[in-house]
Amino acid sequence: MSNVVVLAVPFVVAYVTSLLMVPLVTRFAIRHRLLDQPDGIRRAHSRAVPRLGGVATFAGLIAAFALAPLVGLVSPTAPALPRLTLALIASCSILFVIGLRDDLRGVPPALKLAGQTFAALIVCYGGFRLDVLVIPPGHEIALGWIGIPISVIWLVGVSNALNLVDGLDGLAGGVSVIALLTATAAALVVHNPTVPWYTLALGGALLGFLQFNFPPARIFLGDSGSLVVGFLLAVYTVKGATRPDQATYALAPIFALSFPLLDTGFAMLRRWLRGTPL
Repeated sequence: MSNVVVLAVPFVVAYVTSLLMVPLVTRFAIRHRLLDQPDGIRRAHSRAVPRLGGVATFAGLIAAFALAPLVGLVSPTAPALPRLTLALIASCSILFVIGLRDDLRGVPPALKLAGQTFAALIVCYGGFRLDVLVIPPGHEIALGWIGIPISVIWLVGVSNALNLVDGLDGLAGGVSVIALLTATAAALVVHNPTVPWYTLALGGALLGFLQFNFPPARIFLGDSGSLVVGFLLAVYTVKGATRPDQATYALAPIFALSFPLLDTGFAMLRRWLRGTPL
Protein backbone atom coordinates (compact mmCIF):
# COMPACT_ATOMS: atom_id res chain seq x y z
CA MET A 1 0.00 0.00 0.00
CA SER A 2 1.52 3.32 -1.10
CA ASN A 3 2.04 6.32 1.16
CA VAL A 4 -0.61 8.29 -0.74
CA VAL A 5 -3.23 5.59 -0.14
CA VAL A 6 -2.25 5.29 3.51
CA LEU A 7 -2.65 9.04 4.03
CA ALA A 8 -5.93 9.06 2.09
CA VAL A 9 -7.53 6.52 4.43
CA PRO A 10 -7.92 8.73 7.54
CA PHE A 11 -8.97 11.71 5.44
CA VAL A 12 -11.70 9.83 3.53
CA VAL A 13 -13.01 7.99 6.59
CA ALA A 14 -13.17 11.15 8.70
CA TYR A 15 -14.71 13.17 5.85
CA VAL A 16 -17.44 10.64 5.04
CA THR A 17 -18.29 10.04 8.71
CA SER A 18 -18.56 13.76 9.43
CA LEU A 19 -20.51 14.42 6.22
CA LEU A 20 -23.09 11.75 7.07
CA MET A 21 -23.38 12.74 10.72
CA VAL A 22 -23.98 16.49 10.30
CA PRO A 23 -27.55 16.24 8.91
CA LEU A 24 -28.52 13.86 11.72
CA VAL A 25 -27.06 16.15 14.36
CA THR A 26 -28.67 19.20 12.76
CA ARG A 27 -32.13 17.67 12.89
CA PHE A 28 -31.60 16.63 16.52
CA ALA A 29 -30.45 20.12 17.51
CA ILE A 30 -33.40 21.81 15.79
CA ARG A 31 -35.89 19.39 17.32
CA HIS A 32 -34.57 20.06 20.83
CA ARG A 33 -34.00 23.80 20.31
CA LEU A 34 -30.23 23.54 20.82
CA LEU A 35 -29.53 26.67 18.82
CA ASP A 36 -26.92 29.41 18.81
CA GLN A 37 -28.82 32.70 19.05
CA PRO A 38 -27.42 35.81 17.27
CA ASP A 39 -26.32 38.68 19.52
CA GLY A 40 -25.09 41.21 16.93
CA ILE A 41 -21.57 41.20 18.40
CA ARG A 42 -19.59 37.95 18.36
CA ARG A 43 -22.52 35.92 17.02
CA ALA A 44 -23.21 37.94 13.90
CA HIS A 45 -25.41 35.46 12.04
CA SER A 46 -28.94 36.65 11.27
CA ARG A 47 -30.86 33.64 12.59
CA ALA A 48 -30.61 30.88 15.18
CA VAL A 49 -28.23 28.10 14.07
CA PRO A 50 -27.72 24.60 15.56
CA ARG A 51 -24.49 24.36 17.55
CA LEU A 52 -23.67 20.65 17.82
CA GLY A 53 -21.37 20.25 14.81
CA GLY A 54 -18.66 19.02 17.15
CA VAL A 55 -20.52 15.73 17.52
CA ALA A 56 -20.02 15.00 13.82
CA THR A 57 -16.37 16.08 13.72
CA PHE A 58 -15.57 14.08 16.86
CA ALA A 59 -17.19 10.99 15.34
CA GLY A 60 -15.09 11.43 12.21
CA LEU A 61 -11.91 11.75 14.24
CA ILE A 62 -12.56 8.64 16.33
CA ALA A 63 -13.37 6.63 13.20
CA ALA A 64 -10.10 7.71 11.57
CA PHE A 65 -7.99 7.12 14.70
CA ALA A 66 -9.43 3.63 15.07
CA LEU A 67 -8.16 2.73 11.60
CA ALA A 68 -4.49 3.48 12.34
CA PRO A 69 -3.62 0.04 13.82
CA LEU A 70 -5.81 -1.74 11.22
CA VAL A 71 -4.07 -0.11 8.27
CA GLY A 72 -0.77 -0.85 10.00
CA LEU A 73 -1.49 -4.57 9.56
CA VAL A 74 -1.24 -4.26 5.76
CA SER A 75 1.15 -1.34 5.41
CA PRO A 76 4.39 -0.62 7.29
CA THR A 77 4.04 3.08 6.41
CA ALA A 78 0.95 3.55 8.59
CA PRO A 79 1.66 5.04 12.02
CA ALA A 80 1.41 2.86 15.07
CA LEU A 81 -0.83 3.94 17.94
CA PRO A 82 1.73 5.60 20.23
CA ARG A 83 1.15 6.63 23.82
CA LEU A 84 0.59 10.23 22.77
CA THR A 85 -2.33 9.19 20.53
CA LEU A 86 -3.98 7.35 23.40
CA ALA A 87 -3.49 10.44 25.53
CA LEU A 88 -5.01 12.58 22.76
CA ILE A 89 -8.07 10.34 22.57
CA ALA A 90 -8.52 10.51 26.35
CA SER A 91 -8.02 14.29 26.45
CA CYS A 92 -10.31 14.96 23.50
CA SER A 93 -12.98 12.76 25.05
CA ILE A 94 -12.84 14.86 28.22
CA LEU A 95 -13.06 18.10 26.24
CA PHE A 96 -15.87 16.73 24.09
CA VAL A 97 -17.95 15.80 27.14
CA ILE A 98 -17.33 19.20 28.77
CA GLY A 99 -18.13 21.03 25.54
CA LEU A 100 -21.25 18.98 24.88
CA ARG A 101 -22.46 19.61 28.40
CA ASP A 102 -21.84 23.32 27.87
CA ASP A 103 -23.77 23.24 24.58
CA LEU A 104 -26.70 21.45 26.24
CA ARG A 105 -26.92 22.91 29.73
CA GLY A 106 -23.99 25.27 30.31
CA VAL A 107 -20.79 24.76 32.33
CA PRO A 108 -19.27 27.28 34.80
CA PRO A 109 -16.11 28.88 33.34
CA ALA A 110 -13.95 27.70 36.27
CA LEU A 111 -15.05 24.09 35.79
CA LYS A 112 -14.44 24.30 32.04
CA LEU A 113 -10.94 25.72 32.61
CA ALA A 114 -10.17 22.98 35.16
CA GLY A 115 -11.24 20.30 32.68
CA GLN A 116 -9.11 21.82 29.93
CA THR A 117 -6.10 21.96 32.26
CA PHE A 118 -6.59 18.31 33.24
CA ALA A 119 -6.81 17.31 29.57
CA ALA A 120 -3.62 19.26 28.84
CA LEU A 121 -1.78 17.50 31.69
CA ILE A 122 -2.82 14.11 30.29
CA VAL A 123 -1.28 14.98 26.93
CA CYS A 124 1.88 16.28 28.60
CA TYR A 125 2.14 13.00 30.50
CA GLY A 126 1.66 11.19 27.19
CA GLY A 127 4.73 12.86 25.70
CA PHE A 128 3.73 16.30 24.46
CA ARG A 129 6.06 18.97 25.80
CA LEU A 130 7.88 22.06 24.62
CA ASP A 131 11.50 21.26 25.47
CA VAL A 132 13.65 23.41 23.17
CA LEU A 133 12.46 26.42 21.17
CA VAL A 134 14.24 27.47 17.99
CA ILE A 135 14.05 31.25 17.49
CA PRO A 136 15.20 32.81 14.18
CA PRO A 137 17.84 33.09 12.92
CA GLY A 138 18.82 29.90 14.77
CA HIS A 139 18.96 30.51 18.52
CA GLU A 140 17.88 27.59 20.68
CA ILE A 141 16.29 28.07 24.12
CA ALA A 142 16.10 25.07 26.47
CA LEU A 143 12.99 25.46 28.63
CA GLY A 144 13.71 22.81 31.25
CA TRP A 145 10.96 22.27 33.83
CA ILE A 146 9.12 25.42 32.75
CA GLY A 147 8.30 23.66 29.49
CA ILE A 148 5.40 21.83 31.18
CA PRO A 149 3.44 24.90 32.38
CA ILE A 150 4.15 26.64 29.06
CA SER A 151 2.81 23.58 27.21
CA VAL A 152 -0.35 23.57 29.36
CA ILE A 153 -0.92 27.29 28.79
CA TRP A 154 -0.46 26.83 25.05
CA LEU A 155 -2.92 23.91 24.89
CA VAL A 156 -5.60 25.60 27.00
CA GLY A 157 -5.08 28.97 25.31
CA VAL A 158 -5.44 27.72 21.74
CA SER A 159 -8.44 25.59 22.67
CA ASN A 160 -10.23 28.66 24.03
CA ALA A 161 -9.01 30.87 21.17
CA LEU A 162 -10.71 28.69 18.56
CA ASN A 163 -13.84 28.58 20.71
CA LEU A 164 -14.02 32.39 20.54
CA VAL A 165 -14.02 32.53 16.73
CA ASP A 166 -16.78 29.93 16.33
CA GLY A 167 -19.47 32.55 15.75
CA LEU A 168 -19.21 33.41 12.06
CA ASP A 169 -20.07 31.23 9.07
CA GLY A 170 -17.11 29.07 8.06
CA LEU A 171 -14.62 30.96 10.23
CA ALA A 172 -13.51 28.43 12.86
CA GLY A 173 -13.46 25.52 10.42
CA GLY A 174 -11.73 27.52 7.67
CA VAL A 175 -9.04 28.84 10.01
CA SER A 176 -8.49 25.31 11.31
CA VAL A 177 -8.02 23.83 7.83
CA ILE A 178 -5.45 26.52 6.99
CA ALA A 179 -3.59 25.80 10.24
CA LEU A 180 -3.62 22.07 9.46
CA LEU A 181 -2.13 22.72 6.01
CA THR A 182 0.63 24.74 7.67
CA ALA A 183 1.29 21.99 10.22
CA THR A 184 1.42 19.36 7.47
CA ALA A 185 3.86 21.41 5.39
CA ALA A 186 6.06 22.03 8.43
CA ALA A 187 6.06 18.31 9.27
CA LEU A 188 7.23 17.43 5.76
CA VAL A 189 10.03 20.02 5.99
CA VAL A 190 11.36 18.69 9.32
CA HIS A 191 10.88 15.05 8.20
CA ASN A 192 8.15 14.16 10.71
CA PRO A 193 6.30 11.35 8.88
CA THR A 194 3.53 10.59 11.39
CA VAL A 195 1.98 14.06 11.77
CA PRO A 196 0.28 14.14 8.30
CA TRP A 197 -1.82 11.07 9.21
CA TYR A 198 -3.39 12.96 12.11
CA THR A 199 -3.67 16.34 10.41
CA LEU A 200 -5.43 14.73 7.45
CA ALA A 201 -7.83 12.92 9.79
CA LEU A 202 -8.83 16.20 11.44
CA GLY A 203 -8.87 17.96 8.07
CA GLY A 204 -11.26 15.36 6.65
CA ALA A 205 -13.61 15.70 9.62
CA LEU A 206 -13.58 19.49 9.30
CA LEU A 207 -14.17 19.52 5.55
CA GLY A 208 -17.17 17.25 5.99
CA PHE A 209 -18.51 19.69 8.58
CA LEU A 210 -17.68 22.76 6.46
CA GLN A 211 -20.06 21.58 3.73
CA PHE A 212 -22.81 22.72 6.13
CA ASN A 213 -20.96 25.60 7.80
CA PHE A 214 -20.08 27.80 4.84
CA PRO A 215 -22.34 30.87 4.44
CA PRO A 216 -25.17 30.67 5.14
CA ALA A 217 -24.19 28.33 7.98
CA ARG A 218 -26.64 25.56 8.85
CA ILE A 219 -24.63 24.42 11.89
CA PHE A 220 -21.74 25.58 14.09
CA LEU A 221 -19.06 23.53 15.84
CA GLY A 222 -20.26 24.51 19.29
CA ASP A 223 -18.09 24.00 22.35
CA SER A 224 -18.11 20.22 21.79
CA GLY A 225 -16.24 20.82 18.54
CA SER A 226 -14.26 24.03 18.98
CA LEU A 227 -12.62 22.94 22.25
CA VAL A 228 -11.52 19.60 20.74
CA VAL A 229 -10.40 21.04 17.40
CA GLY A 230 -8.52 23.91 19.08
CA PHE A 231 -6.79 21.47 21.41
CA LEU A 232 -5.70 19.22 18.54
CA LEU A 233 -4.49 22.20 16.53
CA ALA A 234 -2.33 23.22 19.48
CA VAL A 235 -0.75 19.75 19.48
CA TYR A 236 -0.43 19.28 15.72
CA THR A 237 1.06 22.69 14.93
CA VAL A 238 3.77 22.11 17.54
CA LYS A 239 4.46 18.47 16.62
CA GLY A 240 4.56 19.42 12.95
CA ALA A 241 7.25 22.01 13.66
CA THR A 242 9.32 19.74 15.94
CA ARG A 243 12.53 18.16 14.67
CA PRO A 244 13.57 14.58 15.53
CA ASP A 245 15.82 16.02 18.28
CA GLN A 246 12.65 17.51 19.91
CA ALA A 247 13.54 21.14 19.11
CA THR A 248 10.49 23.14 18.01
CA TYR A 249 10.53 26.03 15.54
CA ALA A 250 8.60 28.47 17.73
CA LEU A 251 7.22 30.77 15.03
CA ALA A 252 5.58 28.02 12.97
CA PRO A 253 2.68 27.21 15.34
CA ILE A 254 2.22 30.89 16.21
CA PHE A 255 2.04 31.76 12.50
CA ALA A 256 -0.37 28.89 11.77
CA LEU A 257 -2.75 30.03 14.53
CA SER A 258 -2.16 33.77 14.27
CA PHE A 259 -5.78 34.70 13.58
CA PRO A 260 -7.47 33.03 16.59
CA LEU A 261 -4.59 34.06 18.87
CA LEU A 262 -4.81 37.72 17.81
CA ASP A 263 -8.60 37.68 17.98
CA THR A 264 -8.48 36.28 21.52
CA GLY A 265 -5.86 38.82 22.57
CA PHE A 266 -7.96 41.72 21.30
CA ALA A 267 -11.10 40.26 22.92
CA MET A 268 -9.36 40.04 26.30
CA LEU A 269 -8.03 43.58 25.89
CA ARG A 270 -11.51 44.91 25.10
CA ARG A 271 -13.00 43.13 28.12
CA TRP A 272 -10.24 44.39 30.37
CA LEU A 273 -10.78 47.97 29.19
CA ARG A 274 -14.52 47.63 29.81
CA GLY A 275 -13.94 46.13 33.23
CA THR A 276 -15.77 42.90 32.39
CA PRO A 277 -14.54 39.39 33.34
CA LEU A 278 -11.94 38.01 30.94
